[in-house]
Amino acid sequence: MVYCISDIHGKLGRWRLMLDLIQLRPEDELYVLGDVIDRGPSGIAILEEIMSMDNVHMLRGNHEQMMLDAIYFHEFGAYRLWEQNGGIVTDEEFCQKSRSDQEKILEFLNQLPSVLDRKINDTQYHFVHGQWGDFEEDRLWRRPKIDDKIPVLSETEKVVIGHTPTPFFTGKTDELFHIVYGPQYIAIDCGCGTGHPMKRLGCLRLDDLKEFYV
Repeated sequence: MVYCISDIHGKLGRWRLMLDLIQLRPEDELYVLGDVIDRGPSGIAILEEIMSMDNVHMLRGNHEQMMLDAIYFHEFGAYRLWEQNGGIVTDEEFCQKSRSDQEKILEFLNQLPSVLDRKINDTQYHFVHGQWGDFEEDRLWRRPKIDDKIPVLSETEKVVIGHTPTPFFTGKTDELFHIVYGPQYIAIDCGCGTGHPMKRLGCLRLDDLKEFYV
């Protein structure tokens, strides 16, 4: 079975509850569409668990990119941007690690792709964090409309995204956040990293489109 999840944002308890719920087996695969870190206090712990799992494939999200820009590439103004977007708790957790562990984490983040592809049954899935596109900045940062049409994709291709909490697509904030489907996009960020009372961590099993929430 093939699963996808996104925007865990340091919520270690929800991450582990989801793994228990889907009963991930060694022969299964899990795609993590970025933004594992920031806002919640345990992003580094989740990263280390992902790094230890051979059947988990992770994309780089904009929050991982902000961390890299701030403390790996030392870009001007990058730390302030990261700080403003919930990076302080991640930095504090990161600083508690040994130098060798810090290096392993940064190298892991730096080699993460911004797009992955996987064919399941008769559907070709493209996994990106933000928006489908030729440019990495778009894949990390931009937010599509759920009914956007992507002319270069066929009817048997779908793009699975995180980054944008699904109420931005539905306009509904008075119900539990849920996975949203468009003609070509499937949005799975159910607001786990937000402070909204209706937030959830969502996971989608692509073999049969079964949804899981914690």
